[in-house]
Amino acid sequence: MSRRRPIPALARIRTLIWREFVELGRDPFTIAILTILPLLLIAMLSYALTTEVRNLPLGVFDADRSEQSRTLVSDMESTGYFRIDRLSGLADIRSRMASGRLAAAIVIPPGFSSDLARGRVTRVQAIFDGTETVIAANAEGLIDALIGAYERDLRASNPRRVAIATGVFPGAGMAAGERDPEGGNVAAAPRGGDIGDVSSSGTDLSRARGTGPIRIVQRNLFNPGMRGTDFTIPGLIGFITTFLCILTTALSIVRERQAGTFEQLRVTPVRPFEIILGKILPLGFVYLVDTCLLMALGYFLFDIWPRGSIVLLLSMTALYLMLNLAWGLLVSAAAQSPDQAVQMTVLIVVPQLSLSGFVFPIHSMPEWARWLVELIPFAHFLRIIRGIYLTGAGLLDIWPEVLVLLGFLALFLLGVNRSLEKLKV
Repeated sequence: MSRRRPIPALARIRTLIWREFVELGRDPFTIAILTILPLLLIAMLSYALTTEVRNLPLGVFDADRSEQSRTLVSDMESTGYFRIDRLSGLADIRSRMASGRLAAAIVIPPGFSSDLARGRVTRVQAIFDGTETVIAANAEGLIDALIGAYERDLRASNPRRVAIATGVFPGAGMAAGERDPEGGNVAAAPRGGDIGDVSSSGTDLSRARGTGPIRIVQRNLFNPGMRGTDFTIPGLIGFITTFLCILTTALSIVRERQAGTFEQLRVTPVRPFEIILGKILPLGFVYLVDTCLLMALGYFLFDIWPRGSIVLLLSMTALYLMLNLAWGLLVSAAAQSPDQAVQMTVLIVVPQLSLSGFVFPIHSMPEWARWLVELIPFAHFLRIIRGIYLTGAGLLDIWPEVLVLLGFLALFLLGVNRSLEKLKV
């Protein structure tokens, strides 16, 4: 019986498969990207990324200072969801939220315990940072649940107490400094209302939540309607420019080296720093125009426009674009081929997307991950662009982030300059 000969097509495919494995074995960087990187990402990001509320900075202004109010605050703190920051007044809630030091705040008004003792309806003010819509929504649910549990404990301790719906009155006896500079009482704003919706004499609290003795009056600063697009669009502008800037310049030098045009620069008196400026300035101008187009598109499609200075926003965007273009040149100088440059770009962009706060809230990350966030330029730019867009932040509010971006820019420019010198340009 004759032995069957292998099918020629299968033999060729087998040879090609073996050839690809041999090629991969000659490229340790690609092997690391394909095998080690996914393992590292899943191990790191699964611990760091979550939409759950943990260690959320919660400001508490307890104007009642009673046993009942202290119990309510203690119950919130004991859950581990909140990190309590006890406030002495209401005047700095807005500034603390604008700077990111608070994500939410609870205001317990005077007469809280006496209203409960008399069986009257009382109220608790819940203020959220509307720029962090995911955190605000989760924190809102937690606060509702905790106050509901507190009410059940009250009924269990005194089942004869019946809440009489006599209405909720605006907070009285508050100092002038505890009123918003634009008018209105911080502790008497309706759900979804902004400062302009409240008069200094109080407000209609018929929209307050709750059916028990405690009603929750919610207020969302900077994004009263809690629109997700207001939170997402500024971040998308930053991420799109980040990815395109790094990818474009990451392919620049490595392609010129393959084409041979880069070799021609070696016989010219052009210096490395002049090459850097010659490459990033034209692209920086193009991407700045793209940013303006993205902003215009956000305005016409979603009615989103920066509350702060346009000049400041474009200046900070130009700085960030230069940073990313320099980073891309650094990648291009280190890469041996266009494929490797693309792989390195992915290696840079994925952590920036995941750990910057663009999708997952930073407040809920473990402490080691929050330290890692500070090493990501996109995280700092995200604070800048969202601050200017949503809170109307000025240079005095964002200068720490600006200094960090300047430091990254200097570091990348120095790295590119040294890399080009090693190439004997």
